[in-house]
Amino acid sequence: MYIIPKKLVILQNVNIDGIVYAINCDLQCKGSVTITTRQIFVTKNAKTDPQSEQSASIIQWNSKIHHDIPLQLQDIECKEEECTKKECYDKSLRHLHKYSQIAIDNFGLNHLFVAVANNIIGVVYYNKGDYDKGIESYQKALKIVSSNFDKVYPFVAQLYVNLGNSYSQKQEYNKSIECYTKSLKIRLDTIGINHKDVADVLYSLGLSYCNFKQYDKAIENFEKALEIRLGIFETNHVDVAWSYYNLGNSYFYNKQVNIFGTNHVDVARSYSRLGISYYNVKQFDKSIACHEESLSIKSNIFGINSVDVATSYYNLGHSYYNNKQYGKSIECHEQALKIRIENFGKNSREVADSYKELGNSYYHNGQYNKAIECYKESLNIKLISGTNREEIAWLYNNLGNIYYNNKQCDKAIECCEQSLKIRSDISGQNHVDVSGLYDKTIECHKKALKIRKEYRDTDRSIGDSNWNLGAAFEAKKEREIALTYYEEAYKIYNNVLGESHAETLEAKAKIKKLRGRFMAW
Repeated sequence: MYIIPKKLVILQNVNIDGIVYAINCDLQCKGSVTITTRQIFVTKNAKTDPQSEQSASIIQWNSKIHHDIPLQLQDIECKEEECTKKECYDKSLRHLHKYSQIAIDNFGLNHLFVAVANNIIGVVYYNKGDYDKGIESYQKALKIVSSNFDKVYPFVAQLYVNLGNSYSQKQEYNKSIECYTKSLKIRLDTIGINHKDVADVLYSLGLSYCNFKQYDKAIENFEKALEIRLGIFETNHVDVAWSYYNLGNSYFYNKQVNIFGTNHVDVARSYSRLGISYYNVKQFDKSIACHEESLSIKSNIFGINSVDVATSYYNLGHSYYNNKQYGKSIECHEQALKIRIENFGKNSREVADSYKELGNSYYHNGQYNKAIECYKESLNIKLISGTNREEIAWLYNNLGNIYYNNKQCDKAIECCEQSLKIRSDISGQNHVDVSGLYDKTIECHKKALKIRKEYRDTDRSIGDSNWNLGAAFEAKKEREIALTYYEEAYKIYNNVLGESHAETLEAKAKIKKLRGRFMAW
């Protein structure tokens, strides 16, 4: 915000991206003056000249409408931002619909505040993965802004970018290219070529052309974006790195396709390598697109039951999983598993890996029983084949997590303790993974104890839960807490089993050891 504290304010050859407020002053415009919102708010004692009135709409300031309402809208927007940060998108949308209704009631359907509301609604739908509703909202905002404000208004450029991003997610690359091109033209006209926003839209254009397999145009746009970014940022800036990365990929694939054509095994393997590269830098949408290309080519060349096709399904399943598209991940891993069983047999490492990944997808999709089946299959194969013990520990840990979520506490404890034993042997008692497993084991034992007490399980089993908790805390060297659980176990064992029973005596000895002195009983 710029404030000019004068009685006479002259705007000369200036472009103002926002609203002008004339407060008890004489406002004059000279030369080329552009006010992108076409709105000048004036107080009762302010004056404007004819050119000012041609440059924008003159609106008489009303304290109630023009002060209180914007503050209300700002408060709602802040609440929306908090919800969006927490990924509570439905709550965000409720706030934004309230924002929109207040703006419409006070300013009318075609006001900038209504356009802003629609834009933010579009962003929330985009984040939610509902790209069609996002597009619908952006188009509403675009219609309002284009009809009522300057055609080169920077907000229009951003709306076209947002539209392009949504079309790109829908893999409608011809439409995303059209939107990015319109945004680029506006930005070049308003801010010039050497600006970060121009580089960003050139970069987005390059990605769309690359996905559209127009590698020459992708290279052209990536090169322009890189040139601008090098002029603005240091050479080690992340945006510069991404420009080099995608430019290199475009050069590579342009060469591959020119040499081999689109249906060659080397092209398929190159797509696969690129998919893995995108996966490693967490660009899962691009990874998915590359693996799908690789799968299509391999299916045409090798047939649908080949090992290479299974690998593509496996890689696709990984990318969908990390993109939180668990249903599609399950489909891909099921296909990979079926092909691998046919090619390698039921007890191969490849089949074990497919069962494990399928279990992960079922687990995060909330299908716990199927996840348990898959983890068990994978575990059995790995136990037979003598696989790396770390992988076996990992499977026991995941099984324990599922049993815990399924409220099968005894099985959860059994699996966590198996994992704990293996990891203790591998890494030692003080390793961070071992510490985490002790925490999980304690959590399971506590839940088991609570359930046993609620359901009036045998006193003996309640004593066992206390003993197990004592052992877990002792292993973590939290001896005072361990002592309280051992004492509780001793009391129960003494009452139920008698003071001469082996377990009672063991509990008594444990207490004596932890206290470090003889006790009178």
